[in-house]
Amino acid sequence: GDLADMYRMFVDMKKNLMSLNKGGQHNTNLSVDEFLDSILKRHNRNHDAQVRLQSEIQEMDRKVLEKRYGPGPILVEVDLNLDGKKYSLVVETAPSHLLPHSVRTFMDMVESRAWEGTRFLSPSSHTGLIIIMDQDDPITNRPKNEHLTKKLLFPEYSPSYPHRSKTFGFGGRPGGPNFYININDNADIHGPGGQTGHDLVEEADSCFAKIVKGDDVFNAIKERVRLGHLDCTISRMSVLKR
Repeated sequence: GDLADMYRMFVDMKKNLMSLNKGGQHNTNLSVDEFLDSILKRHNRNHDAQVRLQSEIQEMDRKVLEKRYGPGPILVEVDLNLDGKKYSLVVETAPSHLLPHSVRTFMDMVESRAWEGTRFLSPSSHTGLIIIMDQDDPITNRPKNEHLTKKLLFPEYSPSYPHRSKTFGFGGRPGGPNFYININDNADIHGPGGQTGHDLVEEADSCFAKIVKGDDVFNAIKERVRLGHLDCTISRMSVLKR
């Protein structure tokens, strides 16, 4: 029955792990509690190493951002084509000490002009906008260089920078290159524990920037989302000098 199958699976897993720990020498004399404790200790060691690696990546990215752009935050102008007309928004990135890895990932794609020609989709009213990375260069029509696009190496989230209205978030796990613009306050939906479809439900989408200029454009986009008709692409992103 199911219970017998689970027991056999447990014994096999125990043998395999003990084989790894003892260089091929099976040690099946551990009790269930001792065996589970050994698994927990291995998990904690791996988790601690992962946290240290992530912290080192964040510190490296923070230094790169500060060298490129100063103490920040960074302002980025987003030129749009909306219903055949030209508009622009100004976006401010999150402070680099909060979300250095996410901000650097975004800014690397801004600098490489990876977003030119990307389009807005509106699959849900609460998120509102998902910006999809096109596969072809809009100018040359050649396939876009995959080295221009980047994904996060790990989900990065700060409770000090939640998913409020007009903020940008990287979707998926670990996240990117596609991102979305929150139409509404989605702090719960895209925050820790808000998306149960992922393996680690305690993780959250990275929220890394917000619109600080162009409310009229944002509201026009929001209205088109409500009506179910949106024709909008990004023509250019560029860093604004302070």
